[in-house]
Amino acid sequence: MVQTGLTADYPNFPELLQLYAKQAPNVKIVTGPQQGGSGSTLAQLKTEGSNTQVSLVLFGQALGPAMRDADLFQPFTPDNTDKLRPTDRDAKGTFYSWALWTPAFIYNQDLMPQPPTSYADLLHPSTKISYDDPTTSASGLIFLVGAIKANGGTIENADPGFAYLEQLKPQVATYNTGGAQALANVQKGEVALAIHYSEANMYNKYLQNAPIGIVVPKDGMPLSALSVAISKYAPQAAAAKDFVNFLLSTDAQQLLAQRYFRPARTDITVPDEVRAKYPQNYDADYAFDWESILPYQQAWLDRWSQQIK
Repeated sequence: MVQTGLTADYPNFPELLQLYAKQAPNVKIVTGPQQGGSGSTLAQLKTEGSNTQVSLVLFGQALGPAMRDADLFQPFTPDNTDKLRPTDRDAKGTFYSWALWTPAFIYNQDLMPQPPTSYADLLHPSTKISYDDPTTSASGLIFLVGAIKANGGTIENADPGFAYLEQLKPQVATYNTGGAQALANVQKGEVALAIHYSEANMYNKYLQNAPIGIVVPKDGMPLSALSVAISKYAPQAAAAKDFVNFLLSTDAQQLLAQRYFRPARTDITVPDEVRAKYPQNYDADYAFDWESILPYQQAWLDRWSQQIK
């Protein structure tokens, strides 16, 4: 079965696959060749249409409504969805959260011993930073929404956010197409800071000894999640559905909680020793309705491509 959306070495994904293999030894999950941000996944599935080999789609929740409305998913109700928050269940029954994302500033501790703690601080860093291209990456779209709200804008009036991003341009070294590239650049010291998710980077910091720090801006950023869906034209739809059921199982959700991910199920408790390592301002991020931006999203992306990139 082919999955798209996560690289084979994405934090906790190898461990999940190992656990699943014990339950379904006859199912082999293969990572598709085109791995980029969630926007790239959307473009890939639209291009491939009924010729796709992808059955399982993993992506950032922020792009879920747009992908659903592009008719890329098939309806499916997995087990344990009653244990998800309403915002983690697509109202039309096509995609679901399986791990929650708390966006944050991820920085190289050697290059940035005093990290920024707000959107305003990013305008005056000592070294170059990066954030993802919102046309290809869910984390880029999250950063864009956060910039709008942190600077007094609203969904209906995004001008303050775009004015901020114009000011930020001299500090930005690159606009990555996806989070994996951004994090690699931070760890290698090619940029001092990138925008990504607390949970994946707590895994990198505490389990992989990555030389990074994590801080949630005190302005907060909109909460998101890792979501999952079944491709509309899935060649192995039954196997994909079984894996989604596994992702929301108690065993899988507890594994995530023990390894610095924030489980989507509300009945799974994060161990105290893990919670104690959550980053500064972790609770500043705020719930956000990603459906609310659909009428504006494409215009924002076009404007960003023309005005900012």
